[in-house]
Parts: sequence; C-alpha cells; structure tokens
Amino acid sequence: MLERFKVPKEIAVRINHNDMRLTIEAIFLKMGMPGKDARLAADVLIYADIRGIETHGVSNMMPTYIDMFRDRQINPTPN
Repeated sequence: MLERFKVPKEIAVRINHNDMRLTIEAIFLKMGMPGKDARLAADVLIYADIRGIETHGVSNMMPTYIDMFRDRQINPTPN
C-alpha cells in the first residue's frame, strides 16, 4: 500500500465494525440511497478496511462519496 494512505498507529482509532457499518448506512440513507443499497455500500467500505485496503475503505472514500452526493455527481437512486 502507498505510504500516504497508511494511518500511523499512534493516531489510529479502532471502532467496532458493526457500529461503524450502522453509522455509514445511516449516512448513505441520509444522502437518499434506498436501504438495501445503503447496507451494501456500507458493507463494501467496511470490508475494504477489514481486509487492509484502506485506499477504498471508510476513511478515504466516505468524504468523497458525501461530496459527490452533495454535488449531485452520484445519483443515490439509479435505474
């Protein structure tokens, strides 16, 4: 993994993945995603973090997704 994506151990925060998934799901729901899609998207981000793929996990992708929803670059209810 690229060094710029690694979180230093001294500032890393560990959160129960179930609690984090519920929070991410709630954010996606607030952005207008249907429940099933919000759960799936949250699971994908959590899975990336659990597998050590931080580049596609919560801390790196969630702010981008929120910005893209806000700027209408992502349609929360595509066909």
